[in-house]
Amino acid sequence: MTTTADRPTTLVEVDHLQADLDPSATQFMGAQKPASLNVQDLRGTGFTYRHNWGMRRGWWDLRLNTTAVGPNTRVFASAAEGPTSDGGKFLGNARYLVYNIAPVAGHVDVRIFIDWQTPIGCVIDYFIVNP
Repeated sequence: MTTTADRPTTLVEVDHLQADLDPSATQFMGAQKPASLNVQDLRGTGFTYRHNWGMRRGWWDLRLNTTAVGPNTRVFASAAEGPTSDGGKFLGNARYLVYNIAPVAGHVDVRIFIDWQTPIGCVIDYFIVNP
């Protein structure tokens, strides 16, 4: 098993890539396909939430407790450095990796790795949908 100490911590060049959404490859939720991609028929209940997990580095299993989550809930999460002075996130030099997201009754667990030498701010955005 690889430990944090075994991982390289040197910064590398990051390439940037853009892509246009292909409307023919989209799948829609709900009874009918909308006339355009400007309005989407999304069924179910859901919400977004941002949580400041404080100063972190290395591997973490982070549990967010909420009665809004069950075993069939769809949860998407993104992690980044923050918070900024206005509560946002920013793209710094550290790598934030989301490895697993596991919703169960009453909470959602997110496993992340923050590739940085010292603890830095960790903010996670959650998109939670109950179909």
